Amino acid sequence: MLDEYRQHAADHGLHTRQGNADASNAAYDRLQRLLIALATQGMRHELFQLYDDMDPWVQGWAAAHTLEVDEARALAKLEALERAAIPHVGTDAKYTIQEWKSGALRFLPA
Repeated sequence: MLDEYRQHAADHGLHTRQGNADASNAAYDRLQRLLIALATQGMRHELFQLYDDMDPWVQGWAAAHTLEVDEARALAKLEALERAAIPHVGTDAKYTIQEWKSGALRFLPA
């Protein structure tokens, strides 16, 4: 499941960079379904393995999706991605941190 998650996260980044909103949204939907499956099986902690992935989009999604697992570790990763100033990834990290700290961000249904 982790390989599939990684692929969907990478696809989301690729399609975002290409400006293909339909493909990006489809990759996001697949990523969200897989996150729910990982959470249901108690496997969200496995996403920490993706913090060192070569694709910064994969790192960013893994960090965002582990905020509820280990907030301090996830925020540290998101802050590092923000400082790296990779186009789109750094901005996404910045706003993910901002929304998380405001209490407005959730990835799983209540």
